[in-house]
Amino acid sequence: MKYILNQRLISIGDDFTILDENKDKVFKIDGKVLTIGEKLYFSDSNDNKIFKIKKKLLRLTETYIIEKDGDIYATLKKDLINIIRDKFEIETPYGTIKVKGNFIDYDYTFKINGNEIGKVSKKLISIRDKYIIDIKNFNDHALILASAVIIDMICHNKDDKDNKKEK
Repeated sequence: MKYILNQRLISIGDDFTILDENKDKVFKIDGKVLTIGEKLYFSDSNDNKIFKIKKKLLRLTETYIIEKDGDIYATLKKDLINIIRDKFEIETPYGTIKVKGNFIDYDYTFKINGNEIGKVSKKLISIRDKYIIDIKNFNDHALILASAVIIDMICHNKDDKDNKKEK
């Protein structure tokens, strides 16, 4: 199943939607401002909350908690040791999902036990400022999409903040 997301999709406080390959709205992200740390709510198209996403403060590496029904469901961490390329690991009820690739150019994969379960690519569509997440062989699409949103925040919002300082 393929989903369409906006490039540089979120700055905290913004709301946006995730579309399926038929361009139907299937998920919604609600960013909260005026909170300590970054917080997002990930909901289905009927506004049923699926996840609460929180940034953990005072960590050596960027770490986000994905909560489901008030419990920790998954933890996404940026790899601190890899200097040449970013890598991410997501601890989930299914095991560890490893995310590798070129995050700046939206070309990376999600793998569990060495098997690809999702791919992010900007090259699959020609619409400017959008990218595709293709999820296969994995039933928890919301988890992969929420993780892609977090990775986008980590890799791209710093660029936006730097650009605003220069203006």
